[in-house]
Amino acid sequence: MGGAGRPPIPPTLPPAAKPPSAASAEGTTEGAGTPPNPPTLRSRSESATSASAESTEPPLRPAAKPPFSASAEPATEGSGHPSNPPSGPVVAVVKDLFFVARIRETARLAGVPLTFARTPKDLADAVAGKPRMVLIDLTGGFDYEAIFSALGEARPPVLAYTTHVLAGQTQPWHARCDRVVTKETLTAELPALLMEGLAR
Repeated sequence: MGGAGRPPIPPTLPPAAKPPSAASAEGTTEGAGTPPNPPTLRSRSESATSASAESTEPPLRPAAKPPFSASAEPATEGSGHPSNPPSGPVVAVVKDLFFVARIRETARLAGVPLTFARTPKDLADAVAGKPRMVLIDLTGGFDYEAIFSALGEARPPVLAYTTHVLAGQTQPWHARCDRVVTKETLTAELPALLMEGLAR
């Protein structure tokens, strides 16, 4: 009877399930929002690969230039060094004995044939031989209208010389010459002018 007055022992309940911890919930949330393999890591890897590939490429070489050919470049006008030296004699219309002797000796040393013309007829005959150049003294008191007329239509190159003092008087004839120089310039350049003539 003593046992009848005790209440029955209730069955043992299983422990209540623990809610997920905040740390686990937060970790799950952050993990779901973080993309795998960030693109920045991939771009760095690709950059390193590109740089490595570029470093292995051989450097570019400049295009080879064709060998220089003197005949491909035209001679510069007025350079004093024509590609084909002129032929034929030099015809001088000069009275001054000092310059006659100087021109004759310079032509002899340079190996250039030289002819002196003292009249328009002498000049016309000399021009028929196709001279490389005609040298005229504009201070010699010649009949210059007849002298320039004797040169003809297809005249050879004409080099004339004057002085600073007489340049104003000889000016009317300058336009009918290819070049006009002073006596000092003629003296300095005479060897080259006799050998190379004038570029036109």
